[in-house]
Amino acid sequence: SHNYLSSTDRQSTLKNMRAILVIALFTLFETTFAGQTLPMLKPIPAVGCGVAGAAAIWCTRYLAKAGLFTTITVTEKECPGYRYAYKTHTSAYKDCGRHFEAVCKITEEFTKDMSTIGIYLDDPKDVPADKTRYAVGVAVPSGATELEKKLKEEGYSVVDLPRTPAIYTTFPFTGFLSILIGVMRVYPKMEAYCDAHSKCAAPFLEVCRCDGNNQGITEYFGVLGSKKPYFVGLEDPDEYAKVHGLKLK
Repeated sequence: SHNYLSSTDRQSTLKNMRAILVIALFTLFETTFAGQTLPMLKPIPAVGCGVAGAAAIWCTRYLAKAGLFTTITVTEKECPGYRYAYKTHTSAYKDCGRHFEAVCKITEEFTKDMSTIGIYLDDPKDVPADKTRYAVGVAVPSGATELEKKLKEEGYSVVDLPRTPAIYTTFPFTGFLSILIGVMRVYPKMEAYCDAHSKCAAPFLEVCRCDGNNQGITEYFGVLGSKKPYFVGLEDPDEYAKVHGLKLK
């Protein structure tokens, strides 16, 4: 089967993660040993150890909140379908952040409780990073006619995405770091699930919203059922499916 996987460029993500860890370690070292010789040459004052310990605890909690230690369980679940206002883009997936910021600036005038949705159409293992295609937008709440009107005025297209079977998992959403960690940890799990169960999931959606406890969460869906409506912005989904070995239902 064709295991279709859309994600940000993993090498770039790993570099970003390494940079974050280097900065964190440097900050911890600087805080602990500022103005002192190396520990093997001079005892570390108790206050330095205390600061180092506190910093280590803070870093661990911060990384835990961002999902570094979160258990990821992939299941199958129906994607609920959405009234989707979106724009399509062609660039590296890691560049999508500014497009989410743009749509959020529009929606915050109407509501703070909004689900953003990214649909990632190309597999970055097969398509050059600067050629990958994706859609960025929001789920328009029922009855939000003024919001939908405003989005259309700003150039967003609006479609109804149907309910459809999908592979599914969730991950914490706390900001940029949680996105990086999620990309590193979630997509390999979803790919492994497809391999183990002979599933063909495409395209992939990331739905960011608040859960019932007012905590940020990202829902990941890999479409198993009706795929064609989810290939938003493609001129010829049938030809695309043929080239990539996908079956559109």
